[in-house]
Amino acid sequence: MLKGIKKTKNYLLQHRLKRILENKPSLYVQIQRWRYAGKRYSRKIVNSNTDIVIEGYPRSANSFSVKAFKFANGNQYKIATHQHASPQVVEAVKMSIPTIVLIRKPQDAVLSYAALRAATHGLENFRSGYDMRWLLEDYIAFYENVRNVRNGFLLATFEEVLSDYGAVIEKVNQKFNTDFNAFEHTDENVSKVFSSAKKHLSPSEERDAIKKVFEEEMERLKKTDTYAKAQQVYQAFINH
Repeated sequence: MLKGIKKTKNYLLQHRLKRILENKPSLYVQIQRWRYAGKRYSRKIVNSNTDIVIEGYPRSANSFSVKAFKFANGNQYKIATHQHASPQVVEAVKMSIPTIVLIRKPQDAVLSYAALRAATHGLENFRSGYDMRWLLEDYIAFYENVRNVRNGFLLATFEEVLSDYGAVIEKVNQKFNTDFNAFEHTDENVSKVFSSAKKHLSPSEERDAIKKVFEEEMERLKKTDTYAKAQQVYQAFINH
């Protein structure tokens, strides 16, 4: 009974309410600014002083992108990031702020995100209060909500970021007429970026083991219309 109540509460507050607010980008961003006013996290929310926005669905190389950008450029630029919410992108484009949107194959991103949540909060806690289908629906919503501003940001795939992030930054400079330093994508520099970040950025045997637990559920999801829609959204973006 308690598990059912917890799951319903999470569904309404973390899933449905967020979805409703994400359809009102300006309001969503204002709420986040109010929510984090006076806290360090507030600097990650887009505003008129933001120099660049780096956003994507969770586990799409967000942390690596930000850390590598800082590695190449220091802390001189204000980066809005890690909202993992479409309003951050929509508002950034509206404000003509250079923006990178990251994307990863839906099955890989969702599996990795589920494993991270389970590793952080406990596997049983995740299972009793959350659902992988919701994560897949959030994936769809994120990219569908930024589709109308597609020409206002640079799309970078997970593979592009992890193979040659310097080339991604060069594309940003070309698109937005900026002069950010490109990341020199060497093994040494990549290693330094990973070592400078929290453990969620680096590979994890614990999370890999949890992923195997979720793989059977992902196989079931692959037979659903929700998964087919996520694949369609992903293909539409990378083929744009």
